[in-house]
Amino acid sequence: HTFLFWERLVCNGIERIVFFANFAVVSVKTLEEGFIPPTIHLKSQDEKCDVNLVKNEGIAVKTDYVMSNSFGFGGFNAVLIFSKK
Repeated sequence: HTFLFWERLVCNGIERIVFFANFAVVSVKTLEEGFIPPTIHLKSQDEKCDVNLVKNEGIAVKTDYVMSNSFGFGGFNAVLIFSKK
């Protein structure tokens, strides 16, 4: 299996709650449309970081599962896994 990673906009405060929901919607759209958006504001990747990041341009994919991680201050964390089935 190949794992692809992309990161969303970083924000603070109450906006975080809204963005958590937005991240879930984008994950579901990834399943529906078969497209992973690029990581924003990524200019270079540390050579020691062996992670397959989606850089600069989105990637067309065929997948049955998507995972959305949202980590917040004070333990407001969520991991959601979406499936086509």
